[in-house]
Amino acid sequence: MTSQKGRYALSELGAGLSEIILCIVTAAVKRPSWILIDEPESHLHPALQVKFLAALELLASEGVVFTTHSVGLARTANTVLVMQQDDRGRSTLRKFEAARNFSELMGELSFSQFHELGFDKILLCEGVTEVKTLRQFLRLWGLESSVMLVPLGGTSLIDPKRQDEIAEFKRFGVDIFVLIDSEKNFADKINLQRNKFVAMCQDLFGKNHAIQTKRRATENYLTARAIAAMKRSDKYRALEPFENSENYPMFWGKNENWKVAAEMTKQELEGTDLAEFFDIINRKK
Repeated sequence: MTSQKGRYALSELGAGLSEIILCIVTAAVKRPSWILIDEPESHLHPALQVKFLAALELLASEGVVFTTHSVGLARTANTVLVMQQDDRGRSTLRKFEAARNFSELMGELSFSQFHELGFDKILLCEGVTEVKTLRQFLRLWGLESSVMLVPLGGTSLIDPKRQDEIAEFKRFGVDIFVLIDSEKNFADKINLQRNKFVAMCQDLFGKNHAIQTKRRATENYLTARAIAAMKRSDKYRALEPFENSENYPMFWGKNENWKVAAEMTKQELEGTDLAEFFDIINRKK
């Protein structure tokens, strides 16, 4: 390995860093469909844990599956499964959200685990597919290590009647931001439920801390250039600002939005409401 301070053999590096290098090089050469990894946080500085997993995700065509004892790190993934063992030694798997109610989830994502990962802000977003996509956008602003993304699960929590549950996030004592889809079919459409939810979040966290997208959804911000780069084909086009992806037969799929976002540049987002929102997050130190 070569750095600004000179060359180092792998044996001279820490265990965590040398394992990262070996894993990434191996994945880059083999380009596997899936990467399975046990406890990626082992021997690794907390600030590097999420970046390490994000790098592996870009090299695996289908995805990364990892086991961990860190609830905070697990919550950065799209899907979290909890393994539990009964009195007879039989193991079962179930979704983390199904295993605990919202208050218990907040308790599991403890203050210490939150700060150990290097986060000092929380961004509540639409759902699990938006987590990975927005993480790529945040990377363009240098915010991927300081902002924890938490999915709201669509209509399950995007509801103005869930004020008590959303207010629980204030217990972290950090800046909370909220970004949800507008789901508009045209510019002047009003979604009263979502408008009330955003207004409620602004009352809780600050006027500039909660918005809904001016376009229909996150995928409506992805550019034709980035889509072509990800798909390695010019057959695809960008969605119109209020076009429903379900009506576009060539849509690449929400699960690949993040791969398109990884090809985006900051300049391609400039002038949009998303760029303005990320600028606001970036100014909050």
